[in-house]
Amino acid sequence: MMITIRSFSSQSLICLALLSATAVFTQTAIAETITGQSGNVRAEISYEKPEEYQYKNVRLKIIRAGKTVLDQKLPQEDEYDRPVGNISEQENNLPVQDLDGNKEPEIITDFFTGGAHCCTYSLIYRYDSKSQKYIKIRHEWGNGGYQLKDLDKDGLPEFDSRDDRFAYAFTAYAASAYPLQIWRYRQGKMVDVTRSYPKLIFNHASELWQTYTQATATRR
Repeated sequence: MMITIRSFSSQSLICLALLSATAVFTQTAIAETITGQSGNVRAEISYEKPEEYQYKNVRLKIIRAGKTVLDQKLPQEDEYDRPVGNISEQENNLPVQDLDGNKEPEIITDFFTGGAHCCTYSLIYRYDSKSQKYIKIRHEWGNGGYQLKDLDKDGLPEFDSRDDRFAYAFTAYAASAYPLQIWRYRQGKMVDVTRSYPKLIFNHASELWQTYTQATATRR
């Protein structure tokens, strides 16, 4: 009888230890969700954060009129690759809005790969009514990001960004300057429309030149 009691006590202690370890792990692995909605279209990105700067099990769910039409785990380049919410507004939500004027909202999911200053990218999801599925593209922003702005006042936003090809082009990263670069999303593709905005190009180039002349003046 004593042997049975001791055996039961030992098993109980082991179970308690396992439960305690599980509880500690559960408390450490924080689950978070980023959401966005437009009309009857709702998007959710969920992920686990076992440790600081570590992200796992990143999933995207898209719901239309209460029906889940997409629910999948997203690939990560490494454990530091993570969703960052809305780069454009620096808010913890997902942009869900019509980008190309077809009365159907696209979903923009923004990510940061980690590192000192690089890199950001967006996965943009477009609903295909024929297949009733979402089709995505990936767009790289490099060291910068973008802002959604209706630059030509036509009711549709442009992606106001900077040309990352100029990082390190003439000097170190910290001193690099980035020319204006403007994109539109049309029928599932990103189109560079920078040349359509000569006034904005001129103004931005003037600002860069002024910054350069001020910096060189202080070195004399």
